[in-house]
Amino acid sequence: MPARLHHSYSICALRDATLLSFPGERFLDIARENAGVIGRLFAASSTSLLRCREKTVTLGRKSASERIASFLLAMAERIGTPVERGISLDLPMSRRDIADSLGLTIETVSRQLTLLREQSLIETVGRSGILLLDPNRLEDCAGYLSAAA
Repeated sequence: MPARLHHSYSICALRDATLLSFPGERFLDIARENAGVIGRLFAASSTSLLRCREKTVTLGRKSASERIASFLLAMAERIGTPVERGISLDLPMSRRDIADSLGLTIETVSRQLTLLREQSLIETVGRSGILLLDPNRLEDCAGYLSAAA
């Protein structure tokens, strides 16, 4: 998307990545000519906005255990692989990165993962692997509000 010349953030690839850059105005010209591109852009923007809203709620209102559960479920949606025993995650983030992202300490992240493991909701595999054994019960721990009827 077209952006200002100055930004208040930076990005860092956690894995090998390819960056494609092109003028935003040219992209918008193509999108105006192709309804499929507009549809995909709208869907991607909606998903991004939903994630931003959830992150705001997570940081502002949720407990540490709810933050970790929400994080694991969000990662499962994005990069999870269904396996026989649940959903497998190969997290591209260290415990420190997770802590920074969730406004927690690394000790709190480790403690909460231990609690989830003791409740048989997850298994940890090495340094970056997590197996979600019971995503439905993990959702119950995530502090999601019920939809209004």
